[in-house]
Amino acid sequence: VVNKTKDIVSGVGDTLSDGVQNVQDNVSDRRDDRIDRRDDRKEGDDDDDDDDEEDPPTPCCMAATAECLACSAGVTVEEYCAGEGAVGCDDSSSDDGRRRLQQDIGQNAADRAQEIGQNFADAGKQIADNAVSASEDFVDGLNDTLTEGGAKLNDTLREGASNLNDTLWDGASNLNDALTDGASNLNDTLRENSSNITDAAGDFISGANDTLREGASSLNDTLREGASNVVNKTKD
Repeated sequence: VVNKTKDIVSGVGDTLSDGVQNVQDNVSDRRDDRIDRRDDRKEGDDDDDDDDEEDPPTPCCMAATAECLACSAGVTVEEYCAGEGAVGCDDSSSDDGRRRLQQDIGQNAADRAQEIGQNFADAGKQIADNAVSASEDFVDGLNDTLTEGGAKLNDTLREGASNLNDTLWDGASNLNDALTDGASNLNDTLRENSSNITDAAGDFISGANDTLREGASSLNDTLREGASNVVNKTKD
């Protein structure tokens, strides 16, 4: 933005400088044209004096100047001013005086044009400087805003990461507690089932032992009774 503004300022300065130079050239050209036309008219008047044929009278101006009074008297300005009691014959009425006056007018116009152009250039430069300053202020403000926004975003991300970490720790802790409780309950259940199985097996073995003992006793009694019967039968 700053570089673009500086380019615009440079372009405006070049344009104003070209404009001032064009005005000065135009004023100088116009001044030279006026002098050339005046000289041409003078030469034409001299040629007309050599003509045998008379031109119609030229209306003269009514101002109290050497040129108007000389026209009314039918003489040149130099002839009129050379006579006694001539009025309006200051330096500005002679050719050299008029030339100097025209040159002064042209120079004043050129100086004025240059002054106006310089004022425009100064105003353009001031506007450009203000634009550059405003652009720099805008860039600085934007940089501050981005820095502040980045800091806030960083703080928000840190807070979010901290909250997420706390949530994950809480979840992991709750899961660990749940797994511990589940393992403990499973262990208790297995122990209880193992105890029940042990008790059932003990009861079964005890019952089987009693049954075997009872069968063995019955078998022993049967064998004794059979043996007794065999002995008695043998005795008989």
